[in-house]
Amino acid sequence: MTKYISPDIYFERVVRDERFRQLERLPLDCVAFLGFSERGPIQEPVRVTSWDSFKQRFGSYMPGCNLAYAVYGFFNNGGKECFVTRVARIDDPDESKNAARATAVLRDLYSRGTIRVEASSEGSWGNKLKVAVGVPKRVHRSVVTHDIEPGATSARVEVSKGFEKGALVRLTDGRQEAFARVREVKQGEVVWEEPIELELNRGRTTIENVEFKLTITAEDDFEIFDNLSMDPEHSRYFEKVVNRESLYVRVFDMHSNTEPPYNFPQAMTETVLEGGRDGREWVTPEDFVGFSRGPGERRGLRAYLENEDIGLICLPDLFSALEHSEGFRSVTDVVAVQRAAVELAENMRYVHVILDTPPGIGPIEAAAYRDHFDTRHAAIYYPWIKVLDEGGGVVTVPPCGHVAGIYAKMDEEYGVHKPPANEPISDVVGVERVIDKDTQDMIYPDGINCIRPFPGRGIRIWGSRTLSSNALWRHVNVCRVFAMVCKSVEFGTQWAPFEPNDRELWKRLTRLLGTFLTQMWREGFLVGETPEQAFYVKCDEETNPPEVRDAGEVVTEIGLAIVRPLEYIVFRIGERVTDMVLETEHG
Repeated sequence: MTKYISPDIYFERVVRDERFRQLERLPLDCVAFLGFSERGPIQEPVRVTSWDSFKQRFGSYMPGCNLAYAVYGFFNNGGKECFVTRVARIDDPDESKNAARATAVLRDLYSRGTIRVEASSEGSWGNKLKVAVGVPKRVHRSVVTHDIEPGATSARVEVSKGFEKGALVRLTDGRQEAFARVREVKQGEVVWEEPIELELNRGRTTIENVEFKLTITAEDDFEIFDNLSMDPEHSRYFEKVVNRESLYVRVFDMHSNTEPPYNFPQAMTETVLEGGRDGREWVTPEDFVGFSRGPGERRGLRAYLENEDIGLICLPDLFSALEHSEGFRSVTDVVAVQRAAVELAENMRYVHVILDTPPGIGPIEAAAYRDHFDTRHAAIYYPWIKVLDEGGGVVTVPPCGHVAGIYAKMDEEYGVHKPPANEPISDVVGVERVIDKDTQDMIYPDGINCIRPFPGRGIRIWGSRTLSSNALWRHVNVCRVFAMVCKSVEFGTQWAPFEPNDRELWKRLTRLLGTFLTQMWREGFLVGETPEQAFYVKCDEETNPPEVRDAGEVVTEIGLAIVRPLEYIVFRIGERVTDMVLETEHG
């Protein structure tokens, strides 16, 4: 150890002890939702952490649309975090088919447009907004303490606090008045820019700010923005204040040619915004699938290509689009979007898609619909479920959001190795079609996971199959454990590139991965009496021959014995002359 003799600054090179480097199990329960909402940004993934935050950004339930029900079901069943993408038509050559914002123009005293008010996002919801212009509740005013001569550019005042640069002020003695723009505020003095040509006597003359108030009224809410200014240099410049604080509108200075103060908006009771359009009636499959033209130029599903947080995808409004949009012509368009989601999940490698069957179909039709897919990156759930709307009425919605909440709950309470099944679903009052055991026996081998009511036990997910024809990838939890391991290894070994590719590196990787998988085995993710039975890690000369090293690669082979779900319990009951024998086996 180096010994330091005199006071100084010393530098030491410290080599990190690899024994303390650990892999972290990365979560897979963050959902990407794509669908229709009342309001909110279009084609922009927004992180949402609660039902309240969803309502604040995207609004509440809408007739004929399922996104809000899916997100509510997700959070109410254990979900913690998701991304939401609002889908709408925005780039059709025919502007009348695109989503649009509701607007209103506020006019000045000469009837010239001075402020444009827009809803904060596109949609017919904005047609319910109202804006009113009024006088401030409290106006800052002070008494002038010295006479003001013609040509003056300042005034001595009792209280200068409350005035600021950019403020428009009114000076009056009760008989005459003048307006000026404040250039500077000193202690006890207000200085303006242009001289005023009035003679005003002290004592009888006051100086006050000229400001206005905007009130925004929504369906069940309102916002008040008081003491606003028309001057960009003022701290209460209306554009800056309203656009920073309002949930409902954005405002824009139209730069009226009218001179102050007559460029201020006229006081009025209420003006209704109009012209808002939802853009749902002409949505196409391409609006859901989107495109990828590089970072910052992505839409729809493909906007999630570089999102490292999501582990699940839900598309609750595809069948709404089929019913209400001219851009969806047949169920083939729905399948095309679902296949695009599956393709995205396969490309991202760690993502799983929760698919819905069409509404109102029987089990044979559900089995036929399932045949559109063959992938370990998706599972399908049947039938649709019944939930309550805000008014207490019963509506039928796709189950994907509620199912995603169960995925998240199982991940949080147990781990991804626990199948997201045999768990009661909250917020469900019924199912569209009751599936009995005989019916499930008919369709479950095809990989259709049923949602069934059980007397006294609630409505439960009864199945955990993927849509893969490969028996190795038949179970949802097996595929997700594999995905979690791969993602954790990939992100946890980012330090390895450019390290010397030698035996020392191979040992470090083997030790790091072995420690990680041993902990997973201890927690029940892997099956086996010993770690050696549960997994193996191989990184040596055999996996890294000279040609691999020459290519700048290091290859580590990992084998896993992932725990598989018990799906069948078989009781064999036989009789002997003296007693009864009960044997149990499972598989």
